[in-house]
Amino acid sequence: MALTNPIYKNGEPSKETKTSPIRFFLIVSFFLLLLILIGFRAYQLQWESEPRLKKIANRQHQTIIQLVPHRGAIYDRNGEELALSIEVSSLWANPKEIENRKLVAKKLSKILNLSYFHILKLLNVDRSFVWIKRLLSPQLKNQVEALNVKGLYFIKEYKRFYPNYNEGAHLIGFAGMDSRGLEGIELKYDRLLVEPPNFLKVKRDGLGRIIHLDTHDELLSSGSCNIYLAMDSKIQHIAEEALDKGVKKTKAKAGMAVVMNPFTGEVLACAVKPGFNPNAFSRFKASDWRNRVFTDTFEPGSIFKTFLLAAALQSRTVRPSDIFYCENGSYIYGGRVIHDVKKHGWLTVSKIIKYSSNIGAAKIGEKIGRKKLFTIIKNFGFGKSTLSGFPGEASGMVRPYEKWSNMALANISFGQGIAVTPIQVITAFSAIANGGLLLTPILVKKVVDENSDPIWSAKPNIKGRVIDPIVASQVNQILKMVVSEDGTGRRAQIEGFEVAGKTGTAQKPSPDGGYYSDRYVSSFMGYVPANKPSIAILVIIDEPKGPFYGGVVAAPIFKEIAKKSLQHLGVMPDQFIFAKKEKRVTKRISVDKKSPVRCERLNKKVIIPDFSGLTIREVLKAINGTGLNIRCKGNGRVVAQYPAPGKELLKGGVVIIRLSPFL
Repeated sequence: MALTNPIYKNGEPSKETKTSPIRFFLIVSFFLLLLILIGFRAYQLQWESEPRLKKIANRQHQTIIQLVPHRGAIYDRNGEELALSIEVSSLWANPKEIENRKLVAKKLSKILNLSYFHILKLLNVDRSFVWIKRLLSPQLKNQVEALNVKGLYFIKEYKRFYPNYNEGAHLIGFAGMDSRGLEGIELKYDRLLVEPPNFLKVKRDGLGRIIHLDTHDELLSSGSCNIYLAMDSKIQHIAEEALDKGVKKTKAKAGMAVVMNPFTGEVLACAVKPGFNPNAFSRFKASDWRNRVFTDTFEPGSIFKTFLLAAALQSRTVRPSDIFYCENGSYIYGGRVIHDVKKHGWLTVSKIIKYSSNIGAAKIGEKIGRKKLFTIIKNFGFGKSTLSGFPGEASGMVRPYEKWSNMALANISFGQGIAVTPIQVITAFSAIANGGLLLTPILVKKVVDENSDPIWSAKPNIKGRVIDPIVASQVNQILKMVVSEDGTGRRAQIEGFEVAGKTGTAQKPSPDGGYYSDRYVSSFMGYVPANKPSIAILVIIDEPKGPFYGGVVAAPIFKEIAKKSLQHLGVMPDQFIFAKKEKRVTKRISVDKKSPVRCERLNKKVIIPDFSGLTIREVLKAINGTGLNIRCKGNGRVVAQYPAPGKELLKGGVVIIRLSPFL
């Protein structure tokens, strides 16, 4: 049987044989094209996608952990540290290395004051890195290290620390655990203070387990700025101490005290009670963090009569000697009764302010008129931000004069029906103290870089003139009468100094309308020395129990703050306590070498001796070791001193002496 060739049919090549070269060509072309595509893709992967692939590989084999960044420091005007970043340790664990997790969790819970179950849950995760607790104190770190447990490790981070604790906390504010500013100056200047964050590289194996933790591989930061506040920490301490004592004594709900340089607008102190510790801010209520000097409004009461007086004199509506009938303490006006604390008949404008007559103020306001009074009130800065820059500063509220009824005009004249902030009041009051110029409050004195090179410095910013110098002088003379022996502010008197000020007692408004009959805001504002002020101070006591008049409650707090601040600043008294004979000291004055003058110590206080006739060297010898400071004027021997002999001063206090040369 003959075999046939399958590729031939009837002696001719089959159809399949004819198409074989074409198929072969197509197959070869396909594989060649595939090889070209693979080669091109390999080229792309090798050269063009290398950065992206490296990034993916790094993510798979390396983790970046963000650490708490460093923040720049905050200082007071004299360079005393108020806020700084300190190096602390944070605790982390590699659970895969810990053998007895339950035992370790039990030991850590006792040391760290954390829940046993919380720590155990962290240790039971299928990971090689978990935070246990961050920002440990050195004591806690030492206790954990003493456990000597494999799998527990420490990383250095930064923690914000406030060395003065609650003092100045409401102005300084605080930063959170992540080193971001949350309140106050810390929040306002967060971008300047915080450095770019530090990072920690964690390398992993193919299974995602940690194989290397480089605790020193931190990215370089570009540096942060440091901030110097206008605050004087010594005056801040004085204000905090006096306010705290006053709030406790009166059992008040709250209190505020702010000290300003009236010629620059610098805020030298800003105290608020109740206070809080920024090192442990989470333990306090959020309402305790609020800086009420900037964020809260209140009806000012009789301290507002100061600005009524300025408006009346500036508008040439009245003169200090003009007289008004004060209705013997009760006056029906606008359908309501206006009362005075004491009954008065005819009073001059000066005495209306001196005795704080509501009836007299209402009549002065009526004579000024709505539009003029409104205009000058607005010129003093009420009803708008002071532009201090403090976060959350309120604007207060002054209704348009077109909406004032007769009674509203009367109320505003003695400080009701208007909402103001303490920073507005002290800023406006400083305009009277400095001769009529309204300034912007200064909170930050300067900003420097990490090398202490200046970036920015504050300069007094004059918004405008609100009253003429002669009007400011007239108001000053009347405000000095308020602090005279028979004025409402007599408890603000300071030995050796003239004080100008105004008392205030305001009923608190009720949310339902009207005013509470048993809730008051007591206040006093003053500046000293009256004829050349160094400081202006506002004290506000919210809801004191018992006596509630501003002259009784707030004026003594003003006195304590002012007296100690003047000593600290070395301001010379208007009247020195002179030696018995106010003559030039001669050589006949002898100093008993056997019985040198010494300062007597009494607990934490020092009793001031009589320095009369001593040289400056002998005075310095007398105060050696007491902690007192001396400010002197002139040369020779002492002819006058302040405080007087026998007075008491705390350590750090200042004694001011005047010397006269030998004949």
